Amino acid sequence: MVDDKIKIQYFQQILEKGIRKIYESQRGIAGSRLAAAKKENRMPSGRSGALMAALNAAGHTINSDNYGVHAELQWPIYIRFLDMKRLGNWKVYNRQLWGILYKDTFVEMRYGFRDWLQNYLVRSLTESLKPLNTG
Repeated sequence: MVDDKIKIQYFQQILEKGIRKIYESQRGIAGSRLAAAKKENRMPSGRSGALMAALNAAGHTINSDNYGVHAELQWPIYIRFLDMKRLGNWKVYNRQLWGILYKDTFVEMRYGFRDWLQNYLVRSLTESLKPLNTG
């Protein structure tokens, strides 16, 4: 039971870190693309501030149950279409989402547990012994 809780905590932390990295890189790309469009006086039609507002207030939830750890991310529907060459090929959705998940997050999930567990145990022991050291 305890080992399952530790594994769930590990997967939740790694997923949280990966999701934050995805949103951060998407905000950077969208911000630079919109800044370049403003500079060239060719702002995209429609609601230009909606994408940045959605990325800045990006919502996600990470849950765990008997089947594992699940993440649900929220984006504006049209963000997927910004990757199409016809619309400028922003590389803001697919490349960031799948690149960060498969090349960083899933690899870290698979091979980083031992190091994470070692750090977790050191932190836990240090925190539990702290009251003894101060008294």
